[in-house]
Amino acid sequence: MKKILYLIVFLLAAAGRSDAQYYLEDRWPNLRFFLPVGFHASPDSSKRIFVLEQNGRIKVFTDTGNVTGADTSTFLNIRSKLPNISPGNEYGLLGMAFHPNYNQNGYVFINYCQFSPLRTVISRFTRDPGNPNRVLPNSEKIILTVTQPFANHNAGSLLFGTDGYLYISMGDGGSGGDPGNRAQNRTNMLGKILRIDVNVPENGPAYAIPTDNPFASNTSGWIKEMYALGVRNPWQMTRDAETGTIWFGDVGQGAREEIDTLRKGANYGWKITEGNLAYSSCGTCDTSNYEKPIVDYGRTLGISVTGGFVYRGQEMPRMRGAYFYGDYSSRRIWTLKKNPLSGQYVNADFLTAGGSISVFGEDYNHELYVARYFASTGKFYRIRCAPPAPNLVAPSVRTVCAGDSIMLMAPALPGIGGYRWSTGDTSLRVVLKNPGVYNLSLQVRNSEGCWSVSSVPVRLQVKDALSAPTMNNLSGCEGDTLQAELNPGLNYIWSSTQGNQNQFQTTTGGAFWVYAADSSNCKSDTTFFQISFAAAPATPALGLSGDTLKTPAVPGVWYEWRKDGEVVDTTLLPFFIPTVQGSYTLVAIGPQGCRSASSVPVIVLSVKPAGKKIKPCLIFPNPVKNRLEIRLNPTASGIGIPEGVSMEIFNLNGQKAMGEQKHFKTGEMTWILETEALKPGTYTLVIKSGRKTFENRFVKE
Repeated sequence: MKKILYLIVFLLAAAGRSDAQYYLEDRWPNLRFFLPVGFHASPDSSKRIFVLEQNGRIKVFTDTGNVTGADTSTFLNIRSKLPNISPGNEYGLLGMAFHPNYNQNGYVFINYCQFSPLRTVISRFTRDPGNPNRVLPNSEKIILTVTQPFANHNAGSLLFGTDGYLYISMGDGGSGGDPGNRAQNRTNMLGKILRIDVNVPENGPAYAIPTDNPFASNTSGWIKEMYALGVRNPWQMTRDAETGTIWFGDVGQGAREEIDTLRKGANYGWKITEGNLAYSSCGTCDTSNYEKPIVDYGRTLGISVTGGFVYRGQEMPRMRGAYFYGDYSSRRIWTLKKNPLSGQYVNADFLTAGGSISVFGEDYNHELYVARYFASTGKFYRIRCAPPAPNLVAPSVRTVCAGDSIMLMAPALPGIGGYRWSTGDTSLRVVLKNPGVYNLSLQVRNSEGCWSVSSVPVRLQVKDALSAPTMNNLSGCEGDTLQAELNPGLNYIWSSTQGNQNQFQTTTGGAFWVYAADSSNCKSDTTFFQISFAAAPATPALGLSGDTLKTPAVPGVWYEWRKDGEVVDTTLLPFFIPTVQGSYTLVAIGPQGCRSASSVPVIVLSVKPAGKKIKPCLIFPNPVKNRLEIRLNPTASGIGIPEGVSMEIFNLNGQKAMGEQKHFKTGEMTWILETEALKPGTYTLVIKSGRKTFENRFVKE
């Protein structure tokens, strides 16, 4: 009877997040960073992650999932240029960007702000050709330096646009309220978004001005690197991986934080405006064309915006196209998503992080991360969209036999819209019936379209079918005890008590069966076999006629002639001519090898003198493989020439295996037989010519 083992699945809430749709996952729990301010995926397919530490190091590791501190290495180290960096400082290593042709030229650009001298430096390093996990320490090329009047508001983002140009975010120079009005001063690089061309000859200027920069051709003394102006402290600036749009958060003075998208030649209003509010008077200046923020928020929600990324990953399908951003101080994370009908952006609360949000990151699959900013325990958390992982509770019996099944049933819960078993099944129920070992796990999908992490796997097994025991039919003679032995290691169940474990012994015939069972009580198919016992031939009646011992002929019976208890010949012939006096007996052997009782002895007192016996028929080789040579002695055999001679070969069961006839010519008394077709065994060769018969026994190998 088929059996079904049921396994119940529980969906347990993950610790600390109840049934939340979104949460922050400690992607690499064994990693710690010093004041993390940047997160970049390698532009190749290596799955490497580069982390900027504010004190001047860039760490690199390959995302294998289980990463430890020993798996990280230092890609770049400029700590000697940035001494004494402490939490809360706004200078240090701030930005990084891979050249669009990084895989070929190995160029990586960084943005750092030194305290002494107080300046922003944009420089380029070159990857070590012998080690992709480090740059050449002495390869730095200074691209641009900008003197800073104060130590704060240094912005620091770098990125390459889809146009191949390098974009640089510059803060307003610091202090508070932009005392030098630098953000609106078009002759000053502070408070601007710069755009430069770094694809220039090595022996010329470090960069060029793109010809389509909005102020590239001005004659008013304005800086030509300027792409946009009127920003206070843009942090951080990123590019939409799908559309190429550049987004940034701009940290406010004391009232509003804002999110913007970059537009060529735009004036974002600082310090005339702060977000959507007026900050200071500009006299007769025209503010009507100032770029308005996508969204701004007040100090009740946070005090320092951190720009993020437009989500282009796969794990959170309903969030694709949404811009994620947060606040360093309040630790809140929001999303901005455009309403397709109204064209307006809708701002929504997302979740609250567990630490100060210094930066967002995007990995090689465009999944998003958020940094926890601490001096010794800085970390990156992956933004996940998932219900709690299900909990598979293992049954007490985890193994079933071939032909049986294991059925697993997950509960239908509110908010769960899909199931994905490791077997590929996608329904509430999965049935394991094919033989094999299953490390079964389950994922569930919530109403947001997000999948949970896989449950801890449970090992289950449907065993392979046991092979039926190999038990052949057995035959013997009445009175015999027949025995058989099967391979050890299994339990065998016999139809008769004459079977015991892997051995069978019987003295009775009939129909029997046996099957095997293993330690799990899985059973094989049943093997049926027959036991038969043949009757022995009747005790032969032996008599002496002249000089010949005779017995009535019985078809298919062999005759074993004995003198004084010793076998002297075994033959198919029912007569024997003794040459030595003695007590003779006869045993008949049937086709199945069953032996009769011994005959009554016959005492032979008178025999003919034997003289030197010349064998009438010689055979060789013996044993034989493929060819048997028979030589007849005409003197001993009495066979004349050209008499006809017949040859027959019988097996031990008296069955004829071969037969031929031959007429010899004068001088020929040799006969060659091809014996390749004979099966290995013992055979009797019978030669007949007229009334003469001769026998020889040989072995076929």
